[in-house]
Amino acid sequence: MKNILYLSLLFLNPLISQTSSEEIVNLMGRGINMGNVLSAPTEGNWAYPVYEDYFVQLSDEGFTNIRIPVDFYSGGFLTPDYTLNGSQRSNINIDDCANNSCFSSEANTYSNYGGSLDDYSVNEDYLDRVQQIVDWAITHNIIVVLDFHGNNLKQEFVYTFENEEINGVNYYTNPTSAKRLADINRFKSIWRDISNRFKDYPNDQLVFDIINEPYFSISANEMDELNLEVISTIRSTGSINLTRSIIINGGGASSWEVPFEISSEVLNSDDYLIATFHYYQPFNFTASSREEYNIFEFSQTQKDLITDRFSQLKNWSENNDIPIYLGEFGADNENGVNYFVGSVGEFGGPFNSDRVEYHRFIAEEAIVNDFAFSAWCASNKSTKTINLRNDNPNNSSIDPYTGDVITENWINDVKEALLGCPVDELIQNPDFDCISINNSWSLTNYGGADADYTDAFEESFQESSSFINVQSLATNNSGFNKVILNNVNYNVDLNGKTVNIKFYAKTAAVEPASSFKVRIKKGSTGNNYSVSDEIFLSNNYELNEVEFDINQYYDSYKLQLLCGNETGYYYFDSFDVTITDINMSVQDNSNQNFKIFPNPTNGLINLSSQSLSMISFDVFTIEGKLKKSYKNHSTENIDFSYLENGVYFIRFYLNNKVVVRKIIKK
Repeated sequence: MKNILYLSLLFLNPLISQTSSEEIVNLMGRGINMGNVLSAPTEGNWAYPVYEDYFVQLSDEGFTNIRIPVDFYSGGFLTPDYTLNGSQRSNINIDDCANNSCFSSEANTYSNYGGSLDDYSVNEDYLDRVQQIVDWAITHNIIVVLDFHGNNLKQEFVYTFENEEINGVNYYTNPTSAKRLADINRFKSIWRDISNRFKDYPNDQLVFDIINEPYFSISANEMDELNLEVISTIRSTGSINLTRSIIINGGGASSWEVPFEISSEVLNSDDYLIATFHYYQPFNFTASSREEYNIFEFSQTQKDLITDRFSQLKNWSENNDIPIYLGEFGADNENGVNYFVGSVGEFGGPFNSDRVEYHRFIAEEAIVNDFAFSAWCASNKSTKTINLRNDNPNNSSIDPYTGDVITENWINDVKEALLGCPVDELIQNPDFDCISINNSWSLTNYGGADADYTDAFEESFQESSSFINVQSLATNNSGFNKVILNNVNYNVDLNGKTVNIKFYAKTAAVEPASSFKVRIKKGSTGNNYSVSDEIFLSNNYELNEVEFDINQYYDSYKLQLLCGNETGYYYFDSFDVTITDINMSVQDNSNQNFKIFPNPTNGLINLSSQSLSMISFDVFTIEGKLKKSYKNHSTENIDFSYLENGVYFIRFYLNNKVVVRKIIKK
């Protein structure tokens, strides 16, 4: 049974937005941590204070969530009228019990405790600063995960559950002690004050993350109890907090397995929960800037292990109907670089290509399994840097190899790996800018032809461009198709489509080449091609356009650039593809019994047809650009909620006929 107080309050507030946690995770998508800023004992201790421009940078690049770790134990507690067992204490000796040290940590002393949540409060000025930062993120359309996190949190709360010394210090408090009750109240009071401060924030803009990495010290049962108490505390503040998504941890397991430790009692207690886990394995790679770890490559074995573990988590998520947020992951800077001082690590660190691939692989595995994620970044002072924190004008980063000041905001290859490559309808990495020019592109030589494929660098059209240097032709039967730049296979049916491709190309006066061709290889087997006419080059980038009609089904399609007819330099960049129906301009109304309703629609439509229960169709914008293809879809409850408001054409494949209908999404 769900929490009775929560249901009662929700019943009394029927207008509260009830966005599901699954929808929230979908909206969160790809994100980054604002590490070491507010999780430090004082903002500025570990990383420079944050400015609003930081969130502009994240938004401009396409990140859609930010996890903000905050050590609220740095935010000041104890109200002026703090009481101890009913006896009011003066302001002078409040500090004597600032961390509940005045309560016994011995067993069976809990009956001596007479305090309450009202004995504690978070400093209003501290909350003002947190709120300012949250507002900056939301203003720039980034969903905030507010995460309770930090060293004071560990020492004053998390470690008190650990019945062994930590770094030579005994923090332990017995579960039946007065101090344990006081500590729990203190923790809950912080969430009460956070919740009250943010209770009117829309739940698709702000998510609460109860506690960071408790599982190293807090058992599964103890974490279940803490989850239930904090969830109840948050819900009791009312307003949007009645249905705000709350991120929960399990206890007593390794970081990736913690969702499995959350009890059914917790999972069934609330409808708006998100489970979280962190992933830093293998440590001998991800922390290899440290002396004790010295594996600098990311292996296929580790990839296979990640795929298996993420699959287990996906199955758990589906079985328990709880979405998942990967709250942290990352690998040390390449070669152990410290960007703040501009130095290379004494003990080395990951190879750059492996560090990039680690971030890319985990990000994509998360997205494939329907997890939102936030990669760990703790500024240019840390061992794990993605954003260099140039938002703060007092900060600067140094290139460790040249000694120059780095003017860019990002470690770009890692950033691009996290965001995923831009994918056009037919071409992946169409601008050659995602990770490297080799991503999704490859050069093949035939018949003894000799050609190299590299980045154009200073000859680039925008950022990176492809550069092919054909040095010698095929020894026999030379021709355009002896040097081919290939993109990857595209596996969507293009039968009945017109493919329009625009791109920029040029040659160079020093080694001029006069022409090339474009073709589409049709099918994974056989020699079926659509080939353009000869395209002539000049010494300046010029816009070119080719168009192909595809009139037969093939299982795959591949764009190819044919450069083998003569030696010289070839440059390409900025491909743009538009796919339209060959007969898009003609709307066939011959089947008048085939109807769409409702039209206009807010999202869901149904099809009225006497003979069909399943149907295939394509969705096009009013400009004729393909949005999505559907195969053998039910004629009922077709979901177009993902479409922006506007006019669209739907091309239905109906009893050997093509029927086109116009719909209005509003």
